[in-house]
Amino acid sequence: MRVFLSLPFEGRSEERIEKEIQYMKSWFCSNRYIMEVPQDGEPRFRKIKENEVEFVDGRITVETKPNIAPTVGVRACFKGRVYCLGEAVKLLSTCDEALFSEDYDEARGCRVEMAVCDIYHIPRIIIDPEINDKWRSALNAMYKKGKLLR
Repeated sequence: MRVFLSLPFEGRSEERIEKEIQYMKSWFCSNRYIMEVPQDGEPRFRKIKENEVEFVDGRITVETKPNIAPTVGVRACFKGRVYCLGEAVKLLSTCDEALFSEDYDEARGCRVEMAVCDIYHIPRIIIDPEINDKWRSALNAMYKKGKLLR
């Protein structure tokens, strides 16, 4: 399984971005379940393991791709951003699902990635603390009924 991580980058330090990415990865693995169907029993769900998932994000910058903005001035900056967004959408197109941070709507690029998911039917998940609490309650109920493996 390949999962695209969408989160705002602009105005954030590399350290903060790394922390957010680590949080998103752990959130996904602790909240995403897959169904297993044993040959001799009824289907059960189990948490997905981090080694079963390849996470990708859209961290492509003008610094890592120096030839993306051949002109100078303000226009070069915008061309660079559009190029980076295009590269992120290319990555998104290779993924099975997309995971959006709770503040994804603060960034234009994340909103475009969300629109791509909607238009092209790429499954997406938004990290939302309120929904997360309801989800966790539902999962605990499933675990108590024996339908869920930890």
